[in-house]
Amino acid sequence: MKRYRIAQSVLVFEYAIMALVPLLGVFFMLVPLERKPEGLTALLIALLMAVVSLWIWYQCLRIPVEITVYETGRVHFRSPIRQESLDVTDILSIKDPRWMFPQIVYVRHRGGTIEMISQMDDFHDLIATLKSKNPAIEVSGWMLKENNEGPRARV
Repeated sequence: MKRYRIAQSVLVFEYAIMALVPLLGVFFMLVPLERKPEGLTALLIALLMAVVSLWIWYQCLRIPVEITVYETGRVHFRSPIRQESLDVTDILSIKDPRWMFPQIVYVRHRGGTIEMISQMDDFHDLIATLKSKNPAIEVSGWMLKENNEGPRARV
């Protein structure tokens, strides 16, 4: 069994964002309230900020903080609000979205997609372990060397 955890500094940053969003929401609610908006306008601003805060919290809390790869070929993804366990043969690809943040990685499997952060302890070992258990996994993006021999460190 191999266990991979998200870097502690990334967790601190992620939870700091989660704490700052509601505070910014309160600030942006108070600015219009100084101009004495109608009751409905204030309510809509508060509702919008609540929805934005909850969406950001959901996005942050669903990202796996720990991944466990078992000898049996099972892979367990654990996040603060959900857990997903699947067989390594169900994993189809591991890709980074070139148009977005390079630290985000998408693990596509037969049942859907798991979005995760690549700043994990021994992330390249995780990729190599998954690839050794299922050579059919398509790995693309910054994780490959130019000659496609395997994972590489970021520059």
